[in-house]
Amino acid sequence: MRRDRRRRPGRTSSRRQHAIGLAASAVCALLAATLIGIGVVAWTMERPPAVSLHNNETVTLGTTPWFDPGSTLFAAPIGDERSPQPPPAAWSCTFTDEDRSTELIRRPDASVVGTRVVDGVSVTPVVTIGPTRAGAQLLCTGPASQATSVMWVLPTNPGSPRTPLSLVVGGIALAGLAAVVHPRARNLRPFER
Repeated sequence: MRRDRRRRPGRTSSRRQHAIGLAASAVCALLAATLIGIGVVAWTMERPPAVSLHNNETVTLGTTPWFDPGSTLFAAPIGDERSPQPPPAAWSCTFTDEDRSTELIRRPDASVVGTRVVDGVSVTPVVTIGPTRAGAQLLCTGPASQATSVMWVLPTNPGSPRTPLSLVVGGIALAGLAAVVHPRARNLRPFER
C-alpha cells in the first residue's frame, strides 16, 4: 500500500507564521535596542557651559548635544527693556567653525526662547547661533555689542531635551512589540501536528 505524501495545509501555514513572527520580532528588537541606545547617549551628553562675551572678543563654544537646538546670544537690553532690540546685523556676530566663517543674521523668537537672568542681570535673546561643534568660535563687533553692558551665549532651550526621552520611550514600546509578535508569545510552533 502506498501512503499519501501530500503536505497538509496547516503545516505550511504554521511554518510561514512562525518565520514571519521570528523575523518581525527580531527587527522590532533590533530597532528597540538602537532607539534606546541613541536616546540614552543623547540624554547623557553634556550641554556646553554658559559663556560670557564682550565686544571684539573671540570666545570658544562647546559641543551641542544631539537633537539640541543649540545656543543663542543673549544681551542686556539696550534702552528700554520692552522696546525692540537692534536687529542681528547690528550685533555683527561672526561664527567660525572648521575654517568657515558665517555672519549670524537670524533673530530668535523671544516669545519662544524667553528672557533669562544671569548674575542678577536680565538678558534678552538677540541672535540665533544654533548647534555648535568643538572648537567653534564666536566674535561680535557691531555697534549693538558695543552699546550693551553684557552678552552671554546660553542654550536656546534651558529645559531637558524631549527627543532623547521620546526615543527611549519609543524603544521600550518596540521592545514590547517584539515580545508580543514573537511566536512563543502567541503559542505558535514551527512543526505543529
